[in-house]
Amino acid sequence: MDPTRVAIAGVGYLVLWVLSTIVFTVLLKGTDNPAEKKRLGRYSLIVISSLMVGAAVVAGAPLGVILFVAVGCAAFYWLAERFTKYCQACGHTIQRPGTFYCPKCGTKLESKSTSSAASNPER
Repeated sequence: MDPTRVAIAGVGYLVLWVLSTIVFTVLLKGTDNPAEKKRLGRYSLIVISSLMVGAAVVAGAPLGVILFVAVGCAAFYWLAERFTKYCQACGHTIQRPGTFYCPKCGTKLESKSTSSAASNPER
């Protein structure tokens, strides 16, 4: 791997990562709508993961490293999707597993079993 190429990829990744993080943070802070926050959160994860894999490609990393980075990004995406909740009342982002009440407004959080039970009531 060429050191100049690695440096360019690293600096480029860092600059794009900082810019995208600022943009998505401003967008997420600007809305209290939980559905909108979830959508923006997904987009930010996809953009930042794509930047990371792209930086590995631009740096000329071997295919094994690129695949490792891609699998790591996919695992991070899955974990973030699984453990990030949004309060339906105030839109606060909750990233602590096992939290049952919103720390901002105190509303009881909807669990996956509660939401599936509400959508499929017994007859």
